[in-house]
Amino acid sequence: MRRAACQAVCPTEAIVFGNLNDPNSRVAKLKAGPLNYAMLAELNIRPRTTYLAAVRNPNAALPSQPGVGGHEAATGHDTASEH
Repeated sequence: MRRAACQAVCPTEAIVFGNLNDPNSRVAKLKAGPLNYAMLAELNIRPRTTYLAAVRNPNAALPSQPGVGGHEAATGHDTASEH
């Protein structure tokens, strides 16, 4: 699968493109996760770009969970046909 230029050059993998119709794709899994949200979703405008909530642990005594947090944008772009 080809990657978008902005996705390819981002060392933190803060943006993810993929096929939402493929339930095994990374973008589909991120979009189905509990941290996914869309801006103005309550207006039912169905934006193409959604975001993942950053989860931070302010209590240093509690262990942090790997893979939770960060700021990725999950998009519904099908990179195989668009790029």
